[in-house]
Amino acid sequence: AVPPTATPTPAPTDTSEPPTATPSPAPTESVSGAQVYHDIDYAESGSPKQMLTIYTPNDADPPYTTVMILPSVQTRDAQYEPLVQELIDLGYAVVFAGIRQVRFTSELAPYTGTPGTVDAFCAYAWLEQNGADHDLDMDRLVVFGHFTGGGHAATLGAADEEAYAQFMTECPHPIPETGKIAGVATFGGRFFIPESSLSHQAWPYNTYFAMYYGIPKEDLSAKPKKDWWNRVDALKAVPPQEWRGGGVLDEDAAELAQYLPLYWVQGPEGAQPSPPFLLVHAGKETLLPPAPDSFDESEIMAKKLEAMGVSVTSTTFSSTAYDDIIEVGNPAIGRLADAIDAFVKEL
Repeated sequence: AVPPTATPTPAPTDTSEPPTATPSPAPTESVSGAQVYHDIDYAESGSPKQMLTIYTPNDADPPYTTVMILPSVQTRDAQYEPLVQELIDLGYAVVFAGIRQVRFTSELAPYTGTPGTVDAFCAYAWLEQNGADHDLDMDRLVVFGHFTGGGHAATLGAADEEAYAQFMTECPHPIPETGKIAGVATFGGRFFIPESSLSHQAWPYNTYFAMYYGIPKEDLSAKPKKDWWNRVDALKAVPPQEWRGGGVLDEDAAELAQYLPLYWVQGPEGAQPSPPFLLVHAGKETLLPPAPDSFDESEIMAKKLEAMGVSVTSTTFSSTAYDDIIEVGNPAIGRLADAIDAFVKEL
């Protein structure tokens, strides 16, 4: 395939000084000490929901170790600026990837299509092609995901050529070299683990699941309830490292499995071992619809990864809710930045 014409990159705005001219849209002034590149159309779609913002630190030497942020459902880029500021102050470059999101209108909301994983892959493909132009060290890039973004981050971090072929069919960029992402970090991640969030809210939680991953409604949520339970139960009965390869799962269970992050994870003996993970569990979750047995999703994910031989750092912020890291002034933001920094230093 012929690589598409490079997407023009907007000129940076130095936010350490107030800008003299106001680009459209206006640059943020809430992140200081950084060059900020706004509205990078990574998918070449023209959609404001599929834009990158790149922040590079003024007080660090290039190339910059980089944290790519994949946001939670129903959040805005400005809500992550306090975390961006903490990371900039620590010397990191930060890439905020806007991805298409779910909109909750009711428990049985019509399927609206939100291929967040597809967008995460395409955003990374753009970075792989263009990151060096912004002095990003693409060999020292960690993907960070918040809540539902955690599931997308886990899938992207573990992706091999098969995953890229599946999730990049709509992306205008060439499939990047796989296995380069240095690490995956998540906060309050939702990984749709069969024994946890995937089964507790099985009906209508499969509707939410379909929304998150851009699966046509008729593929999952229009199926009889019994069929959904059968799929989930089949996955519970088989270790994740045996989901791939064929012959173990039936066709329906295998169809579901390929949308779950654990499907793509490989241990040290795999063809492409997965990178280290940092899983930060929000110990005081306040989510709706209620799912008490899935509140320890990060802890369950850590055990699954450890069983597969993947390097995992797991910690719990016991008095922190999953949305505290987008609450201005919340001390959890600094704690999270420090946890990411300590994790990266060990890579």
